[in-house]
Parts: sequence; C-alpha cells; structure tokens
Amino acid sequence: MKLWQKVATTLEMIKWEHSVFALPFALTAAMLAIFWIVVCMVLARSAGMAFNRWADAELDGANSRTNMRAIPAGLLSREFVGWFTLLSSILFLLAASRLNRLTLCWRPPNLPSSCFTRIPSGSRDGRILFWDLRWESLLPLPG
Repeated sequence: MKLWQKVATTLEMIKWEHSVFALPFALTAAMLAIFWIVVCMVLARSAGMAFNRWADAELDGANSRTNMRAIPAGLLSREFVGWFTLLSSILFLLAASRLNRLTLCWRPPNLPSSCFTRIPSGSRDGRILFWDLRWESLLPLPG
C-alpha cells in the first residue's frame, strides 16, 4: 500500500470529516474564552488602578504633576471610586467564573494582592513589589 493510501485509510479510520465538522464549535469556544479573558483583564486592571487612585488621593493632591487627577481635582469623590473598585472586583470574579471553576477559586487571593500591595506600594518600594510577585508565582495560573 502506498503512503497516500495509508494516509487516506488513516483519515477514514479517525473520521476526519467529524473533526472538520466539530471545528466551528471548537473555534466558538476559543473565541468565548478569549472574550472572558479580556473582560477579566480589563476589570482586574480597572479595580487595581481605581484602588491606586483612591489610596494615593492625598499624595496625588500634594504633587503638582498628579494634582489634576480625578479625585484630587474633585471630579470624582473617594466614595464613588471606592464603589467603582468594589463593583469592578465583583464583576471580575463573575467573569473569572465564566472561564472555569478553578479560575474562580484562585483569583480571590490575587485581587487583594493587586489592590493592596502591588499597585500602590510597589510603585514606591520595589521590595514590596518583588515579594508580592514572588507570592503571585506560587499561585497557579488557571485559565
């Protein structure tokens, strides 16, 4: 039997046409996963950045370079930004749950880590950022 015939017989044996038929379903699942990954990234970053602006509002107000940011300039209240941070965090967890259960289980330890140490403190003290990222490396990265 020639090589081409062996390949054709193998493709018939594994039902190649069924794989081609299933391809749109696999691609749809991949697109949904990418969508939820992007949603998680945007919400986690929004929560972290909003918390950073909330935590640094007094420092930003005293600095001529940053005193025009939303909270020091009076465009947004600290209360509003706090609620926005909380809402972003909750929506992040809901979006993480859409990826898989393991992602949902391991992301809550990461969210406080991002909000309380990495973003506000890490920009001022590199040692905190170093140890926080070391802690992060111990967490599995599901999803």
